[in-house]
Amino acid sequence: MKEVSYSFYIDKKCEKETKTKCGRKHICDVDLHVNAIANAIILPGDNAARGGVLSNGKLLAQSPYLKDTNGVYEFDETDVVNSDEEVVYIGMWLDVWGHCLTDNLKHLWFLSHPEYDYLKKHKWVYSQIWSETLCESHNMWKLLRKWGVNTRNVIRIEKPTRYKRVYLADESFIAIKEERYYTKEFARLYDNSVIPTPKLEIPIHEKIYFSRTNWGNKDYGEKSIEDAFQKMGYHVISPEKLELDELIYVLRHCKVLATTEGSISHNSLFLNEGTKLVLIRKAHWVNEFQLPINEIKRLQVTIIDSHKSVAVDKDCPWDGPFFLYCGKNLKRFAPEIEYGRFPLNSFLVYLKNTKCVKKLKRICKKLDLFG
Repeated sequence: MKEVSYSFYIDKKCEKETKTKCGRKHICDVDLHVNAIANAIILPGDNAARGGVLSNGKLLAQSPYLKDTNGVYEFDETDVVNSDEEVVYIGMWLDVWGHCLTDNLKHLWFLSHPEYDYLKKHKWVYSQIWSETLCESHNMWKLLRKWGVNTRNVIRIEKPTRYKRVYLADESFIAIKEERYYTKEFARLYDNSVIPTPKLEIPIHEKIYFSRTNWGNKDYGEKSIEDAFQKMGYHVISPEKLELDELIYVLRHCKVLATTEGSISHNSLFLNEGTKLVLIRKAHWVNEFQLPINEIKRLQVTIIDSHKSVAVDKDCPWDGPFFLYCGKNLKRFAPEIEYGRFPLNSFLVYLKNTKCVKKLKRICKKLDLFG
């Protein structure tokens, strides 16, 4: 099987960084273990992404959402709930699909290792940050059930709780500052033999475009990208409308997936190895989560910059707001179709976004354009 490969239709200003990061290996060759900690306190996650497992008052390095943050916050020891149970701590979850497929699962690599079957007899506990509890119909729960997890035994904790013993597995999807790495155990979770292709009677397509235009999001102008890929012969699908089995089925039966980069592109974890993936970037930054995914599935990746996201904050470019349009790079990728002129009216709507207006005012003030 070939290794991951890349083709680039990108802007000069980010070419060096992009090619450098895409050229790195993202597999982390480490031995993973399951640790048993007696009398540990599980500190629920909060909106500052703090929390984790405390042993003798110290936060265990494998337990917080991010290692390089101060994960402990003040709590009243008298409010701690005491339990004589032994539980498996499976981490801090986010209700963001891309994180469901990566961060939310980083402690669950042991599911494909029979020597850890004893963990299934215990309750599993998690905490959640930045959102409400994942509803029972969420595809996250369906994915867990595909791995044989009894989801009725998976409990969200909301108060600091001391347990007789906490089992904590090492991370298999690893953050080192902004970069992300994976282990062979994490890759194993998404092997076709572990998640077999469901048998369904629904249409399949060789070339599909996953769209967010029905999501009501901050991706201004994506409809023009969607229309362009339709002209190229791609079938447009809104993945949020699919059940998990349907999502896996259509991805396993396609030969090319095109989509914007972000949570929606992380669905490529369900592709067959070696599938072609066309990524439309929405701003000048490298999505560190996508790089390990490309490598895990040995994808043939084409990256295209097709945006004018002038209001994106350089410190958190993933937060948008984004403006997509059929620019010169997309036209080089598929010169045979008609694109039309620059969508000025759509761009003006984008500029009315509060963040854009504030940024433009700062620029004008800096240039002394207000006299």
